[in-house]
Amino acid sequence: EELPATLECEFSRQNVGVRWFKNGSELKPGKNYRIYSTGRKRICQILQCSLADSGFYKCDTGELNTSCSLEVYEHKLEMVHDLEDLYIQEDQNAVFMCEVSLADVIGDWYKDGHKIRPSSTTKIRTEGTKHFLLMCN
Repeated sequence: EELPATLECEFSRQNVGVRWFKNGSELKPGKNYRIYSTGRKRICQILQCSLADSGFYKCDTGELNTSCSLEVYEHKLEMVHDLEDLYIQEDQNAVFMCEVSLADVIGDWYKDGHKIRPSSTTKIRTEGTKHFLLMCN
């Protein structure tokens, strides 16, 4: 998911016209698809794969065709940096941070099983893959 995929066929001669299909529907070059040739190779490139790009692909000359299947899988969410215990003096600020493997993941903070809500003394923010909890005083 979110990475490119390149499908490639090579023919015995250079001047071969092809059409690319996904699940029986013809593909056209566009924002996410590049279709081109270089020498004897015919290439269909998916620039940023999504789960919807999974399917059965075919390169067809009209006389010959070849096909393959593409399976796009989801990124696995993993903890990159765990929370660490803090030891601070009373009236100091505590900053907790953890990092996950994917950006734009919504997370919640909990203390003793109760969800923490932002307030004048408690701040919650996310920067890319890093999640922060700031507790003032």
